[in-house]
Amino acid sequence: GGSRVRVCAAPPPPTPAPTPSCVSPETVVTVNSTAGQQALWRGIPVKTLGKAIYNQNKFVSEQSLDAFFADPKAPNLPAYRAFRNFLLKTSQIPGGFYSKAGRQQAIAHLAKKMFHPLDPYTAYLTGETAHNEQDGLAALPSAAALVAAE
Repeated sequence: GGSRVRVCAAPPPPTPAPTPSCVSPETVVTVNSTAGQQALWRGIPVKTLGKAIYNQNKFVSEQSLDAFFADPKAPNLPAYRAFRNFLLKTSQIPGGFYSKAGRQQAIAHLAKKMFHPLDPYTAYLTGETAHNEQDGLAALPSAAALVAAE
């Protein structure tokens, strides 16, 4: 048989996109990369070799590597999606660092989380939202004003 391990690296320009075997893997083994989260989102079995926030036995394999490659177990997709949703609602903010629009979006959401009277976990678990009128945002400069001041 063929090799059990495929290493995918970005091809040098102007080589075409990666081969189909690297675009749609059957399994993913990682230390703690976000590639593991991307695979879980797609229902692809994942084995982590390091510490990762998503290294939970409901969706990441606890099998030995030999057992994982021989018979990988699919992740519990509903459990992973609930976990991911919890992370998105409590510890992630939309936006980005590399564009003005991304920074504006991030700053607006960050300010709402920072000045909300509840920590993000309590707010999520109690059904509160960081986007209400009593969170003290009226006195804050707008995201556009903060980014414009860069």
